[in-house]
Amino acid sequence: MRAPGVMLVLLLALALAACGGDDAADSPSQDEAGATPTVTPSGGQTLPPTWTPSPEATAAGAGQALPPTWTPRPSPQAMFTPRSTASPFPAAPTWTPLPDWCFELTTLSAPGVSYTGHPVSLIWTPLPDVPLYRVELRHPGGGLLVSQVISTNEFTFGGDQFETVGAYGWEVTPLAENGTPICYSLSDEIVVRVPPS
Repeated sequence: MRAPGVMLVLLLALALAACGGDDAADSPSQDEAGATPTVTPSGGQTLPPTWTPSPEATAAGAGQALPPTWTPRPSPQAMFTPRSTASPFPAAPTWTPLPDWCFELTTLSAPGVSYTGHPVSLIWTPLPDVPLYRVELRHPGGGLLVSQVISTNEFTFGGDQFETVGAYGWEVTPLAENGTPICYSLSDEIVVRVPPS
C-alpha cells in the first residue's frame, strides 16, 4: 500500500522541479529591477470601477446598512407586466338568427330505400323568398356524385347514379340569389339494395 503513495510524492516532486526554470532567465536585469511595473488595458478602454459608494451614504456621512452593489428585489407588481385590455383573439363572429320561414323547410317525399339502377325523386316544401336550391348526392364512399343548383322544389336523381349497393347521402340547401346559403339544409340517406329477383 505504500508504493502508490511514494510514487505520488515522487511524481509531485518531479512536476514541481519541471515548473522551476533557469533562475538567471527569470530574474529581472539590473536595469529593470528599479522600474515600476505598469498595466496597459488590452483594448485601449478603461473599465468602470466595480464598487461605488451610494450618494446618500456619502452625503449623510453615515455608514451603510447594505453593500452599495446590492439591488433590492422588485415588488411582485413590478415583476409582472399587466395584460393589456385588448383581447389577443379576434372578435368572434356574431350569430344572425334564421328567418322564421326557414323552419317551414321539410321533406315531402324521399325514399329511404331504393334499388340499384332505379331513379330517386326528392320533393320538399317550397320556401317564400328563396329563389334557388342546391341539391347534392354523395356516393357511399363519400365522393360527390351530383351538385346542382335548381329553382324548383323537386329533383330526380337518375338510375345510373345508383350502381353500387350502399347508403347514399343527399342534401338540399336553400340559397340566396348570389348563391350563399340562407337556411339550414335538409339531408338524409337512401339505402340502395340489389333488386329482388
